[in-house]
Amino acid sequence: MTNQEPEIMIEVTGPEERRSYRQLVVLSLLVVVLTFVGLQRSTEVGCFIFLSLTLFIIRFRLPPKWHRLFAVIWIIIAIALVVGVFIYRRLDTLAMIAAISNNALLRFLIGATWSRVFWSAVAGLLVGICLVWGPLLVVMYASSEWLLAMRETFGVTRGQALRLLVSVILNVSYPYYLIEDGEMTKVKPEGVLDRLGGPGVAVVKPYNAVVFERAGKITRIEGPDTFMTKLFEFPKHIIDLRPQWESFEVKEVLTKDKVPLRIECGLGYRIESREQTAERGEDPREAAEGRRFPGIISGEYPVYKRTIFKAAYGPAGGWKITTRGASITKLREVVAEFELQDIYRLDRKSKKFILTEIGRQTKEKVAEIAHYWGVNVNTVNIDSIQVSETVRESEAVREQVWKMWGAEYARRTALIEADGKRGVVVTEAEAEREATKIQTEAARIEALGEAEIDAEKARRKARVEREVVLLEAEAAAIKAKGEREAAIEKGRGEAAAKAEQLAQIVEALRRAGLKEETLITGVLLEICRAVGYEQYLRHMEMLTLPSFSRLLPPELPEGPEEVPAE
Repeated sequence: MTNQEPEIMIEVTGPEERRSYRQLVVLSLLVVVLTFVGLQRSTEVGCFIFLSLTLFIIRFRLPPKWHRLFAVIWIIIAIALVVGVFIYRRLDTLAMIAAISNNALLRFLIGATWSRVFWSAVAGLLVGICLVWGPLLVVMYASSEWLLAMRETFGVTRGQALRLLVSVILNVSYPYYLIEDGEMTKVKPEGVLDRLGGPGVAVVKPYNAVVFERAGKITRIEGPDTFMTKLFEFPKHIIDLRPQWESFEVKEVLTKDKVPLRIECGLGYRIESREQTAERGEDPREAAEGRRFPGIISGEYPVYKRTIFKAAYGPAGGWKITTRGASITKLREVVAEFELQDIYRLDRKSKKFILTEIGRQTKEKVAEIAHYWGVNVNTVNIDSIQVSETVRESEAVREQVWKMWGAEYARRTALIEADGKRGVVVTEAEAEREATKIQTEAARIEALGEAEIDAEKARRKARVEREVVLLEAEAAAIKAKGEREAAIEKGRGEAAAKAEQLAQIVEALRRAGLKEETLITGVLLEICRAVGYEQYLRHMEMLTLPSFSRLLPPELPEGPEEVPAE
């Protein structure tokens, strides 16, 4: 948080500019003198001299950036002079003076000469402003509302749009300031916006957030953007949204056994982002702040506005100082849980682990409370831990520490030697037990004897011979089955041939004129009995006579199961 006043940048005026200013002052005095001389002759002459000389100064002696503004002012003054002189001449007539003398109110207002001059000048000035500024306002209003649509396009009010057009038409720039890198880097003109407030233009660069105040009250919280500030509105707090890193040294950090240490560490933190706040969840105490400051600061790093409010007004000394102080406090708490012998171990690997563990515990403890002022702690690195200067400078304390270290070293050495001896004894016992086991197994195998080995061989040989016999029997059965199936197929083929011959006899009987099926069946049956073809009649039925089965004798077989070869 930046509470300091920004550095005032004073522009150094060169010799040319100083000479130009001196010439302008001299010309202004000359205009006054010549105008006064002209007024001695007549009012019209004095006005003509004043208008001519001022127009010359505006055109040739003023810087170009002031031409528009002073041209408008010159036109208003010219109209005011013409109208004022005309009104004064009308009021200075005898008839008008007589009318004024008869009216008490008019006599009180414009009875004197100076009062007539004053009211004539006021009337002329009002006429000039209306004739010049009125059309300008109409044009600017129409441009801002319909031509440029500034309210819808830029999200500004009607008054801000008109002020912006006035500054553009008259070439008069609004005061502005630039906010970047967590501070106000540029203010122009100096000491106006940062102290008195707006109206003005605020330019907030990315990764910055600003809290504005007016009359002691918070008006708004804004992020990266360019916008107009209201009257007397100024930036109270500027929050840097970039990652922050600090390296510092903490002295007199006491261990559990009251030994002071000096610790160098690094702290990385950042304003809590919108995703981190949503992931953590809303704390009940943040609900009121969320209702008071709703919305999100968009941009490269989105942040809730209530988070910016907590960072600006939560900690008393600022969110950066508070984060650093909390880290130091939690570091002392963590180190107080370790003894010196735990931190300064004999092996380098263990010491590195202890440093990492101290940093991790410190980070966790700080992260538990840092979100109350809108900060997310990323890392805490312990760079080095050294014994404090008080220990090194004090002879008694140093002797006590070295005595403790000597005792610790002796104890650790004894433990290491004891561990080594215990390992040797255990190894020898295991080797002896393994040798005994091997010897026992060898004796058991030898005790089985040759008889058991021969019996095992006989059992294996009998099992092999039995499997061979079974395989041979299975092969013979498969061979016999194949031969039988071949003989059956051969008999079926001969039966089909005989049936074909019978079918030809039936066809011949039909061609000879024998039409009755019963008669053909009887003749065919007699022929089959005579030649011994009765066993083939079933095949003939399938080929020739569909109804032949009901005429066959019951004892007649269904068909040849096996026909022996002739």
